[in-house]
Amino acid sequence: MREISTFKERILQYAEKKGITKYEIYQNTGISNGIFSQKGGLSEDNLLKFLSYYADISPEWLLTGKGSMLKGDTTNDTGCTADENSKLIRELIEKNGELRQQLGD
Repeated sequence: MREISTFKERILQYAEKKGITKYEIYQNTGISNGIFSQKGGLSEDNLLKFLSYYADISPEWLLTGKGSMLKGDTTNDTGCTADENSKLIRELIEKNGELRQQLGD
């Protein structure tokens, strides 16, 4: 089994990415103040509190370190997320329309 302390490291990575302070995590989740500074791991109860409040984090990533940090932030064989692919497709459709218009003129 993995060391539980890695949960703390991943939570802090998530917090950094989202611009969330430790204090905000404590306030929002009810996790005891200072838990990230203490030696040892997080209890199952604290992990559940965190996952319940921060619903956009991927439980698989938090627990195993595998996959994407955020739900719905999966990449495909292009290396892009679904949102990035959608944006690229919209841009291509728009560009295609512009080129058709130019060719028709």
